[in-house]
Amino acid sequence: MTTKGDKEAGFSELFLVLDDSGRIGIVSSAPADEKALLARFSVTAGQVQVNVDSAAVPVFRNGAKLTKAVVLKNGDRLRAGDMVLNFAADGRGGVLYQQATDENATHPPGSNEAQEEKIWLLLANAGDEGIGDEIRLPAADDTGKKISPGQYVKSADTAVRKKRIAVLPLVIAGVFVLLGLVAGFMFSATAVRVVVDPAPDSIEVDGEWVSLELGGRYLLLPGEARISIKKSEYFAIQETFQVERRANQEVTFQLTRLPDLFEILSEPDASASVQVDGIPIGRTPLTELALHPGDHELLVTADRFLDHRETVQVDGGGNRKVITVNLEPAWANVELITTPADARVSVDDKEIGNTPLSVEMLQGSRQLKISKAGFKTWQENVRIVAGEHQRIPVTLAKSDGKVVIRTEPPGASVTINSRYRGRTPLNIALAPDKEYRLSFSLSGYAKAARSISVRSDQDASVLVNLRALLGMVDIRSEPAGATIKIDGTDRGQTNLQLQLSALPHLVEFSKPGYAPYYARVTPRPGFEQQLIARLKTLEQERWDAIPTTIKTGLGQPLKLVRGGNVNMGAPRRQKGRRANEIQHPVKLTRAYYLGTHEVTNADYRRFQPEHKSGAVKTTSLNQGTHPVVQISWQDAAKFCNWLSEKDGLPAAYIKKDNKMVAVSPMNTGYRLPSEAEWAFMQRLSNDGDRIMYPWGDALPPKDGSGNFADVSARSVLSAVIATYDDKYLATAPVGHFDANVAGFYDLAGNVAEWAHDNYSADPLVVGQLTVDPLGPASGEYHVVRGSSWTSASISELRVGYRDYGSDSRHDLGFRLARYLE
Repeated sequence: MTTKGDKEAGFSELFLVLDDSGRIGIVSSAPADEKALLARFSVTAGQVQVNVDSAAVPVFRNGAKLTKAVVLKNGDRLRAGDMVLNFAADGRGGVLYQQATDENATHPPGSNEAQEEKIWLLLANAGDEGIGDEIRLPAADDTGKKISPGQYVKSADTAVRKKRIAVLPLVIAGVFVLLGLVAGFMFSATAVRVVVDPAPDSIEVDGEWVSLELGGRYLLLPGEARISIKKSEYFAIQETFQVERRANQEVTFQLTRLPDLFEILSEPDASASVQVDGIPIGRTPLTELALHPGDHELLVTADRFLDHRETVQVDGGGNRKVITVNLEPAWANVELITTPADARVSVDDKEIGNTPLSVEMLQGSRQLKISKAGFKTWQENVRIVAGEHQRIPVTLAKSDGKVVIRTEPPGASVTINSRYRGRTPLNIALAPDKEYRLSFSLSGYAKAARSISVRSDQDASVLVNLRALLGMVDIRSEPAGATIKIDGTDRGQTNLQLQLSALPHLVEFSKPGYAPYYARVTPRPGFEQQLIARLKTLEQERWDAIPTTIKTGLGQPLKLVRGGNVNMGAPRRQKGRRANEIQHPVKLTRAYYLGTHEVTNADYRRFQPEHKSGAVKTTSLNQGTHPVVQISWQDAAKFCNWLSEKDGLPAAYIKKDNKMVAVSPMNTGYRLPSEAEWAFMQRLSNDGDRIMYPWGDALPPKDGSGNFADVSARSVLSAVIATYDDKYLATAPVGHFDANVAGFYDLAGNVAEWAHDNYSADPLVVGQLTVDPLGPASGEYHVVRGSSWTSASISELRVGYRDYGSDSRHDLGFRLARYLE
């Protein structure tokens, strides 16, 4: 490329680009970064064409945004950002005039003002042919204008022209080069504003290549720059900062005020410790102590002086100051005078001399102790206030005498002059030269008294043998011959008489085959006492340890039955006897618990909430406290299993062939009582099992005997006891009537009850003793025992009455049982 004046010629293609600093310009070669390319100019068939390549910065032609390639016409104006180009054309190419950013500064081609504009010449061919010819612009827009680029010398004549070059053109060329360098610097430099607080005395800024200050801003090329800032009474700043490729950069600096220099002195202690803001600094005198501007807490401490605190306000600026601290004494004079004199004095356990004594004591609470042989030590905490002098007179008391008091046996209560002082053995101090009355008392022993006096610093002792008080005790056992231990000591075998001290004694009885027996006895002097131990066999002891009453998880009480013998059935000639009541003996050896009450509706609904016991005409059988009815044997067995699971017991029944059957052998789970267990408890009375009815041997029932078919039930029953009235038409609340002698309710009347046993008309072996029977192994029916609220006949009211069934009834319920073990 060759140039002449402001024209650049020889290009067949030019590029409009965006550089890294956001400036837009024209270059003759395509940029490496395609993102920087905005548009390209090219000459095709004598026409100049512009093609838009990027949307980073929009390009406008005559005010309209370009979106595709167009052919430029003479007089077209292009704009991209701050860049403005005017176009003039001829048949071989065209001329682009790059003008200032202000649109109003545009000048027509060829005018004098346009000489400041940069001219880019586009030719169809980049060779030398026709380059020096005059460019004629077609009147595409009827401008009729033309441009004379001046004489352009071809390359063949260049050597001749060099010979003609004079000094002036070289100077002019140098000026243009310098102006180009300045223009390039101005084009590439960034304006940086420097802000300093407070205003400095001087600022010097040096760029990496060159810097220029214009109106408080510094023109610097991108890169690293150095700055030096100075101001009186402040630290100077010498730093570097980075000049960035962006407009209007600003850098800020804060000047720091110089510290003041202090000298710290203290009097009268010239070597006091100094702290500033809680940090130890050293000891006085301190010089060249630099403190930065602001408030500082000064603390000066010295032994035996009060701490000195003050706030030091530092303005800064490098000034020198002196602080003199006058320390105040932290002690006071204390004068000690004692009667008698020459007593030893200690302060805080440190001996300081003998009285009379004047001493300096540091302020605070001081433990003062004064002692002298033959006198009690005087001790007191004294409050010392700095600067407040004290005079303390002390009169010492004579030392106590020391007395050791003992009794045989020990443990006696001791009073001295009617004041309780403790139990023997006792070490005590008594004031000298006085008479003291000592009294002794111990349970089981006669009271004693002594009188003593002591001298100062005397060690004395008192021993008193107490006389035991005795009482006679006659010790017996049933059976006799038990071995006796009293307070752990063997004393022989019963029966025997012993004299014992009038104190509580532990007496232990033991005999093979019997449980140990323990008793306490306190003999009384002058009175004979008798102690009798009724020994229990080991079996009795075991039974006594077993609870006689337990409760289920529902709160139903069950009483312990230890068993026994019962004669089942009824005599052959007994009135009302039935064929299934054959008499046979039964022995119950396994202890069992039996429910004292029948299971209620409320109990059963905990298992089956939807159960209904029904009604008799208008009388409900469904009250919560009444016995549950309309329950089959299978339903009762399921309830027992449910309750066993709830209380953590094994199930007494299992399901077999879709029916509940008893487990074998029977466990301790809840179950229905066996027929023998039920009958054993019903027959209990003063007459054993020989009675005919639960209340005796005659009808009608005694008042309160139970709930039977009476005059109250005439409206629903055809047969009633005409002379008996229990006040209930149907069922009554469980436990409403009197219990039998063993404490069981409703074993007669209210509702009949399911038994555990499968039903059989005959005993297993007639006349043979049966032990703990639970009935036949199988059967279609189950035993039903006891009368109910529907019973009125002699047969049904008897204790030997046996019934059976499989279905539920409105007068049939059940109660619980379980084995002890």
